[in-house]
Amino acid sequence: LYFTPLYLVLVGGITPSLIAAFCTAPILYFLRKYDYALQCKTKLVDAYYEEIHALRARVHTIQSTNDELLSKNKELHYQVMQKEEQIERDYEQICALNAEIARKKRQSELFEKRLTLHSSHKTMPFFHQKPTTSKIVKRCSLLHGFRRGQMEAQLECADIDDLVHMLPIVIACITFLPFGMTQSRKRLQRILEKRIAENHYLRMQFYFFLVSFLGCADVKRLFRKHKMMTLVEETSALFDYQWDE
Repeated sequence: LYFTPLYLVLVGGITPSLIAAFCTAPILYFLRKYDYALQCKTKLVDAYYEEIHALRARVHTIQSTNDELLSKNKELHYQVMQKEEQIERDYEQICALNAEIARKKRQSELFEKRLTLHSSHKTMPFFHQKPTTSKIVKRCSLLHGFRRGQMEAQLECADIDDLVHMLPIVIACITFLPFGMTQSRKRLQRILEKRIAENHYLRMQFYFFLVSFLGCADVKRLFRKHKMMTLVEETSALFDYQWDE
């Protein structure tokens, strides 16, 4: 080529060099890009492995914390069981103490009654007590007992069913007593109220009786201070019923 006209065209090797440089430039670009991609992937892989190691360390920490919490939970469960047993024992002791206190209270009340009787006997030395013979009252029906004149005794020992059936008659007998027998009326009223307070069924029947005889002035006057009268008044107020109607 040096001895031919083509040498002038090639300009002494500059053109081939430019062609080679033009061909190798893309290759170098792609190689640099491939190297950059490899570096990025290497960084991502390193970050991934670091994250895996961190997660494994975190899992190990969580497992150790979980084991500690499980051991603490077992200890707390054991302590709770011991506390429950202790509470049961304390409750049994409290029940025993309450029973003992009730027994001591009954004994003290009996002792106080005996002491009161003894002191009353000492304060009245000049009075001689006559031997009294208590008359034995035979239990019978309320109506038959009232005919015999044993109102107080029969009312105290009457059967609940008999008292429920005869409740209007009993109250009528109490209200019909004359004014000169005020003490007898009060004693019969106290006995009846005591029997009513002792039995729920009789208390219910007494409530129905008061509701049925709202307009009776004698019944109202006899039981005006009884707590059941408050419920009867509330019932009458609920239905807008007046006593004067």
